[in-house]
Amino acid sequence: MWDYPDGGVPEADEDELVARVVAEMERVRPDVVVGFWPESGATGHADHMQMGRVTELAIAELEASGGSYTGPEHLVYTISPSGALSVFGGEAGAFVVANQPKPEYAMSAEVAKKHEGWTIHSSQANYMQESYILPTWLIHALWDQEFYHVRDLEADPLG
Repeated sequence: MWDYPDGGVPEADEDELVARVVAEMERVRPDVVVGFWPESGATGHADHMQMGRVTELAIAELEASGGSYTGPEHLVYTISPSGALSVFGGEAGAFVVANQPKPEYAMSAEVAKKHEGWTIHSSQANYMQESYILPTWLIHALWDQEFYHVRDLEADPLG
């Protein structure tokens, strides 16, 4: 993880962020990258939305580079469950549902790991309950699948 304050990613220098993502992709050379859908960020969080945009810009830069590594073959976006967000999501959920594609894939989620991930970030301690009405533990218990939208970058390049 990089040292940007929670909510501070949209204020960070976008060129610097893109360069950091490009450098990491060149180092790792992944075939698949998992990121956020830029228009919704999976939760409506501005940091997630900006990193979704930055990820797409970095991949487009790699595609255009003509170097030995021209980016991943697929970009997989995390998608939130539209049905649950429509019912329990409040304004944040309605925003996410209106601004994300339908998923093509779903897989079982490790609910305890998801909850643990939220507790790592002190700024997120009350985010789920404040945004989605229900307690975080209950949201994670109900949200027991992960959903994905897959973009084949050969068929649908970003550049």
